[in-house]
Amino acid sequence: MPSIVRFGDYEVDLRAGELHKRGIRISLYGQSFQVLAALLEHAGELVTREELRERLWSKEVFVDFDNNLNAAVGRLRQALGDSADHPHFIETLPKRGYRFLESVSEPPHAPETKITKRPRPVVLPFLNLSGDQAREYFSDAITDEIITALAELVPEQLAVIARTTAIYYKGSHKDVTRIGRELDADYVVEGGVRQNESQVTVNVQLIQTNDQAHIFAKRYEAEMRDVFSLRIAMAEDIAKHIPGVSTNMTIGERVKRKPTEDLAAYHLYLQGRAEMDKRTPEN
Repeated sequence: MPSIVRFGDYEVDLRAGELHKRGIRISLYGQSFQVLAALLEHAGELVTREELRERLWSKEVFVDFDNNLNAAVGRLRQALGDSADHPHFIETLPKRGYRFLESVSEPPHAPETKITKRPRPVVLPFLNLSGDQAREYFSDAITDEIITALAELVPEQLAVIARTTAIYYKGSHKDVTRIGRELDADYVVEGGVRQNESQVTVNVQLIQTNDQAHIFAKRYEAEMRDVFSLRIAMAEDIAKHIPGVSTNMTIGERVKRKPTEDLAAYHLYLQGRAEMDKRTPEN
């Protein structure tokens, strides 16, 4: 017998000993509830008075059985709004017992919602491999571009950790497993950027945090004028190599759109943003 059953407008929690009608609890306790439970367990069948006696009172207890049982059934009928003369729920079989007339069923199960944890990648600040500290702003910009493109590529499938969180690991010597544990990240993206006036080279690695296994690694080379399309190619390749991510991706208009056609203006903007990120009055 399930712990919760229904009949008509009523719902009974057999384990908790509760009776509800359309969500409102009905007072029914002790022997009256035990009679209801016995009848529900054998709905449509005769439950004899002797069976009820054995259920309600032990053999060592001496009571006025007939009157007590009649009183318990009377309270049950009152709680259900039922009548002995015109029964809807409980039929009396004279000198024999009672029978529950209504069909009994389990409440419908709520549909299970399968919660799928989205993979959590973190893109760590890329290293500046240019040999020129003044070009540090550009490797930071590539990091930011990859985070933005990756977050917009498949937001329903990936939970990309924000740049403001990832930036704290710049220059950190923490291993991949520790970073994954601290950020609850499943994957780490790291790499390096080498850039000159006309060309950019980016090395990208995708690493699984639980065992530090390399999932994907690639070297990208492009002319500076193609740097904006480069971020899309890198984000797509990273996403495609994360298990469970669909390869049917739609590139958002904001990611596809070039912020400017003027590379000089773009570099000045990146340098300005890098200074602002230091958050000092001088910068």
